[in-house]
Amino acid sequence: MSTITREFTKEQLQQIIETDHVQCGEASALARIAMASPECHARPVHPRITSEELDDDTLDQLIDFRRSTFEYHSQQDNKVQTIIHGVTLTAMLELKERRAAMLQGAEPVTTAISCTK
Repeated sequence: MSTITREFTKEQLQQIIETDHVQCGEASALARIAMASPECHARPVHPRITSEELDDDTLDQLIDFRRSTFEYHSQQDNKVQTIIHGVTLTAMLELKERRAAMLQGAEPVTTAISCTK
């Protein structure tokens, strides 16, 4: 990494902010300073989609919503939307079944797929 050779006073930085104007060479110096900042190299933080936990009640509500959306698109003959909502509904129902099985102490369901003839 190159050494930062240019320093700016508070007054100079304030003037750049107020005028939105930099002298020749100042832009690259400011870019080097910004690149040297640890924040520049930090990984982006992805916000959570929802703050709610996916408890059984929330899952039931999502299943009900998805079922009604699936039925609506099915009645409207929206084939792509029907497939999308149908697959999502199936996954949610399977999740609910697996949760119930785990609570009853059942072994996890696994399916072996043979790649040989």
